[in-house]
Amino acid sequence: MLSEIFQILGLRGKDIRIYLSSLRLGPQPASVIARKTGLKRVDTYNHLIKLCGIGVFRIQKRGKVAFFSTCAPEQLSDLIKIKKSLIVEAERGLERISNI
Repeated sequence: MLSEIFQILGLRGKDIRIYLSSLRLGPQPASVIARKTGLKRVDTYNHLIKLCGIGVFRIQKRGKVAFFSTCAPEQLSDLIKIKKSLIVEAERGLERISNI
């Protein structure tokens, strides 16, 4: 079930590793998450920024350090609902175009 949720949200290999590791770690800088996942820090940071953009992570500055935290698994269902409504709206748009 979890893999299907990740797929719907567009998460793949490294994104999933980062999410699952961060879920256990709590808010951490990219360097700590990178060590836990075995990924390079810069790759981890880039994935985290992307994941913040889609709402799976949050970023919080503490001084000069950026801490990343996952949204709770329950909040993923809200993201799925948003995707679902976007898909429904896109389908309606296609139907309008088809009827022209």
